[in-house]
Amino acid sequence: MKTQGETKRNQIDRYVNNEMQGEELAQFEQRMREHVELAESVHFHRDVLQGIEYYFIKELKKDLIQSDIPKPKRNLKTYLAIAASVVVLAGAGLGYYFLKQGEMNPSGLAATYFEPYPNIIAPVSRSAAASSTEEAMQLYETEQYAAAITQLNSLINQNPDHIGLVFYRGVSYLGSHQPEKAMADFENVIEKGEPSLREPAYWYLGLSQLATGQKVQAKASFLRVNEAEGVLAGQSQQILKAIQ
Repeated sequence: MKTQGETKRNQIDRYVNNEMQGEELAQFEQRMREHVELAESVHFHRDVLQGIEYYFIKELKKDLIQSDIPKPKRNLKTYLAIAASVVVLAGAGLGYYFLKQGEMNPSGLAATYFEPYPNIIAPVSRSAAASSTEEAMQLYETEQYAAAITQLNSLINQNPDHIGLVFYRGVSYLGSHQPEKAMADFENVIEKGEPSLREPAYWYLGLSQLATGQKVQAKASFLRVNEAEGVLAGQSQQILKAIQ
């Protein structure tokens, strides 16, 4: 049986993908006009999908530039998996190996596993007319985390309900060795229930907890990643084995 949250999520996904028609479409758009939170959820979901599409196109162009040899086709789902697992978890195997050898504590493991999450909410155009959000995400993409945090703070003060900005500020805090502040942001993302970022939020929350020595809490976070059964589940199982 689907929960109310799951039903709402499916409706938003169907609306954004133009799968609603007739009376159902009219009723949903009426609800958007009456409920600001629903409209904001729809806009955020669309932004995430556009960001993933941008990532897909960028990687496809990179493939074409690097080689003239035909390559297997990759669909959008494949690139999302790359964004959420291969890119984010580049150091996973190395961290697991060193911990099993007794050469790395949980805090060191967190640092080894950490990779910034791909920018999927505000693709950077790098044009003269770049928006404030694009400027902040450009700083994030170039790992200028202190400057990115300053910009993101300003944007969040203007729009405190923009969960995407809160999520990337959390990653920036973790990247700049401020795991306590990072935890607060990831807990906020999870509490607000944005489905597109829930799984990575638990992942980074777990890393933040490891960085502060909260091993028991980190285990609970990684177990929630497993429960999501998404692209991070396999890596989460690996890190759980490593911190037993």
